[in-house]
Amino acid sequence: MSETFSKESSRCSSRSSVRSTKYGEDFITSEDEIDKKLREIQQMEKKLKYRKLEKEEERKRMLVTSKNISAGLKRNIEAISKEEFTFFQNMVKESIAEGFKKIEERMENMEKQLADMEENILQMNSAGQAKKLRKEEKMKIELWHVEFKGKDIRLIDITFDIISELVQERRLYMRNNKLITPEIADFVEEQMSKSDIKYTGNPVIFGRKIVDLLLTKEQQMFFKMIYKSQRTSDRQPLPFHYAKKMKAIINYAGASIIHQNERHEYMLILYSGINDRSLNMNKSGKVRNVTMYFNENVKALWEEEKELKEIMEFGSGIDF
Repeated sequence: MSETFSKESSRCSSRSSVRSTKYGEDFITSEDEIDKKLREIQQMEKKLKYRKLEKEEERKRMLVTSKNISAGLKRNIEAISKEEFTFFQNMVKESIAEGFKKIEERMENMEKQLADMEENILQMNSAGQAKKLRKEEKMKIELWHVEFKGKDIRLIDITFDIISELVQERRLYMRNNKLITPEIADFVEEQMSKSDIKYTGNPVIFGRKIVDLLLTKEQQMFFKMIYKSQRTSDRQPLPFHYAKKMKAIINYAGASIIHQNERHEYMLILYSGINDRSLNMNKSGKVRNVTMYFNENVKALWEEEKELKEIMEFGSGIDF
């Protein structure tokens, strides 16, 4: 999916100067630079791992040496005099103490090197993550266009009232052409907050708000939402007829106002936002990107769907 986000389509070339002015050069991420940083991180991590293994081996060797010396003393204690034993014992103790001192100094130096390496890796990761986040944020607030009065207008340049008017026009068109059932259309209009239309320009949040009207958290964790030829996963795909209805609902909610030339990319980002969040729900201890938008007073549209319940309990019987 990152490849989809990073590539520049032909439609963007004519607006590149506008986008550079709007966001600044900090939002332009060099893939070569990121790859180079990642390779450096991987090399440093390998070196760090080797250093830690070396440290552990050194401790093991010292432990074995100490045990061997003790065993040797025990075997020869009866063959030497008390004075000789005391002298030898003190010499061994001093040697061991000196050896441990040198090893501890070496370990301290190694610990410092490890700490420095870890700090460097964290800094490099932070820099890489910052660039990645800036790039992802740019994609989320992409200058999506709509057709208004025969012209292509940036969504962020028109008022909320005009956006609402465009959404209502598209909804009426979908109803009249039977692209959505009246029951589902009524559900969306009743349960979707009118203010949510303002999130149309942010496909990640917009998509998550819509899917939370349709499916429970458990259902979203179980099923993967598929849009056209998106790559499948180990998760069960949402049954086709539900996926088809979901696409119609997303369009009815407001996605249909996005310019036709941009809608495919818009929907890819939207569905990725839904699936990324549900994947993070499945990872224990992960709390990022799991904000839910449920209406506690309203059940999800497909919460009680028998077919979905049976698939979650018994499987579909179909291999994907």
